[in-house]
Amino acid sequence: MESGKLYSIQNLFSDNRKIVIPDMQREYCWSDKRHGEDGKTEIVSSFLDSLHDYSQGGSLQLGLIYAYENPENFVYLCDGQQRLTTIYLLLGMLYRRLPDNEVLRRILVSEYEEEDDFEPRLQYAIRESTLYFLRDLAKNYFIEREDCPPSKISTISDWFYKDYLADPTIQNVLSALERIEKKLNDFFPADRVDNKVVQIGDFADFIANKLKVFYFDMRNRKYGEEQFVVINTTGKSLTFSEIIKPFLLGKLEGEILENESNKWEKWEKYFWDNRTKNEHEADKGMQSFLEWYLRIKHCKDDVRLEDLKEDLKKETDQKILNNVDLYFKSLKILSGYIKAPESKFCKLLCSITSSKKNTDENLKEIFRDLTSSGSCQLQHILLPLLAFIVRFDLINAPDEEMIYKALRRLRKNYFSKDESFKERKHEYVDWRSILKMIEYSDSIEKFLQFDSSNLDDYKDRSKGDWYSDYEQLKNCYRGDELEEIEHWEDHPDFLGDASFIFKSSLDNIEQLVIDSKCYDFDFLKRIYKNFEKLSSLYVEPGKLSKEDNVLFNNYRLYQFFLLNPEVGHLHTQSWIYDGCRFSAKNRNLLSYVEFMKVCASDNMNKVFSEYNSKQIKSLKLFELNEDSSTKQIISAWFSIKVLAANREGKVLYWYDNYGIACYHDKNNNRIFKNKDFNIYNLICGYTKKGEVCYAGRDCWDDRSIERFDSFRQTISSSEFDQLKKGSLSEEDTNAIYEKHKEWIDELIAEYN
Repeated sequence: MESGKLYSIQNLFSDNRKIVIPDMQREYCWSDKRHGEDGKTEIVSSFLDSLHDYSQGGSLQLGLIYAYENPENFVYLCDGQQRLTTIYLLLGMLYRRLPDNEVLRRILVSEYEEEDDFEPRLQYAIRESTLYFLRDLAKNYFIEREDCPPSKISTISDWFYKDYLADPTIQNVLSALERIEKKLNDFFPADRVDNKVVQIGDFADFIANKLKVFYFDMRNRKYGEEQFVVINTTGKSLTFSEIIKPFLLGKLEGEILENESNKWEKWEKYFWDNRTKNEHEADKGMQSFLEWYLRIKHCKDDVRLEDLKEDLKKETDQKILNNVDLYFKSLKILSGYIKAPESKFCKLLCSITSSKKNTDENLKEIFRDLTSSGSCQLQHILLPLLAFIVRFDLINAPDEEMIYKALRRLRKNYFSKDESFKERKHEYVDWRSILKMIEYSDSIEKFLQFDSSNLDDYKDRSKGDWYSDYEQLKNCYRGDELEEIEHWEDHPDFLGDASFIFKSSLDNIEQLVIDSKCYDFDFLKRIYKNFEKLSSLYVEPGKLSKEDNVLFNNYRLYQFFLLNPEVGHLHTQSWIYDGCRFSAKNRNLLSYVEFMKVCASDNMNKVFSEYNSKQIKSLKLFELNEDSSTKQIISAWFSIKVLAANREGKVLYWYDNYGIACYHDKNNNRIFKNKDFNIYNLICGYTKKGEVCYAGRDCWDDRSIERFDSFRQTISSSEFDQLKKGSLSEEDTNAIYEKHKEWIDELIAEYN
């Protein structure tokens, strides 16, 4: 057989050729409801409904079959088993109604075999029982037309062996025959006897001669087995691309058909070459790609075959195929940028997909994540980019800079939807609205400056503020200054919108001024430098200078006071204590005017210290007593720990575990059991397994860092163990207490 050629079913089952289902294949299972898309409807019936519908409109192409022919006339299927088996069974049932139809007879069994062993054209090499059953079925039931309904074959046919009952393929074949019988009765009811034979004959002719498949030669068994694991052999219903392909190619002929078929194979090969190591289906990418095209064209998520049918009423098959090819070419342009790991396009994309490694395999993962059918990145990034390239004719003359510019805006919009960026949520524009903006714009500039409030026909979707005040301000800059702004935008806390930097430089921080003359760019750069400095402090202990350790400690205490996190029950933890996390990085700071002023200051550490001191005094944190709340206790503990760490230039360890906590019962928070609860008689620790835990001996005495769960400066680990047990004398306990009290008083005095 010739690879790449279109074969009718009669051509496929002709001469002395046999179609063999090799032993590497799975069972025939289309009649099993579990393989239907909804788990309730078997595939045979829906497949026959489709064939019957298409039989009214000429020829139909059923997609590709993958196989290898070795030896000659023995064609081993790697893909197409379920379709061809169902068609073979259908032709057998049609022959029972049309016994004079020689074409059907020769499809079922060759003339030579009818005189010899009666081996059917379709052979199952999965197991011997299936092989013998199909031979008996073709001879006794199809050709000799045994008078027996399909449902009774297993009970009254003398050629049906008991061993056949244990074969799942045989059971599914019998079930399929019942459904085929029922469908044929539905299609050609007995009360319409006038044209019944003619109608059945027309349908049989359609199946035999007008139903066609593309044959793709896998060369040999070894290659076929290697590819088998990635080809659809699961018995699932026809994929989207298998259904859609006949619609688009089925009515084409001659050179046009050949050209469009080659184009289709080129698309499929591309998605095959760009599969990831975890993908095991041959046309998954192709299926997704066709869905993208329909999503873009119809501006909606839920695309169906009916959408394509509607398109075919308005446009020719070839025009649609040409349009699809434009999107394919635009996709290849994008994937070319993705595969250049050092390009700024690829780096920008990595910031969206959260990928950190640019290995070849990882780039495929980035591509697959981006193109995942349920991915928000697909909707908000890929589909608009494809539409952008096609709309502004960037296929023949790709302009990476312009595509990169569009990607930057799409990235900003994508993260504006994220809850973490809620301060710019009002700017988010729905992806379908973006597609309309692209369609309505006659230039790239007009798209980037589109007034999204004009999209009145999409009232149910977010129109947002696409060309926001920030974008208008940014548009005032050029050259090195614009490049600098885009560098700021790439910070993980900004991801496309550096308006925080501009607002921080203004006296009236609430409103941006859309005039670059109002901003001192050197001042803007200093603000960003300060902000970046704070972000860079989150590193492993021991990697910062003493000065930066103090800055980091004060910054985290400032964040705690400013954001005022709830101190309460921690998820999955016990209800006998309250806690919170102290060190978690929180970009909600960007919404606070106070934090903007910090970043605009000459001395951030001084601003932090002054703010923290004001909070400590106003909350009276160093005046704890039995009536103090858990919020006051935890706040006082954090403050004391920061003072202790700062005194030695150490970083207060920033691992919060599940949280830092104190007990509701004040007695359990005391170090000294014979003393009143106060700032001198307080300890908090990490939450773990239903209790508040403190540092073990080695960690307690570790002087390299300041821990949340110890007081190593005044109390040794062994002394703490004895204090918990109450095994120290009152005299020794009082001595330790006085030493500890004196040390805390010194901390407070230094701070004041």
